[in-house]
Amino acid sequence: MVITIYFSIHQLIKTVISTCVLDIFFSYFVPVFALAKGSFFWYEYFSL
Repeated sequence: MVITIYFSIHQLIKTVISTCVLDIFFSYFVPVFALAKGSFFWYEYFSL
């Protein structure tokens, strides 16, 4: 009984953590990466 409760709590925490990590990743890293790639593209485009 106790093991089942512990396992479900552990699973819940793991899900919450992975969701938060993905959320942070998509909120911060993806736009920054896209912005960097875009500005690099425009720099290459105008330097030709």
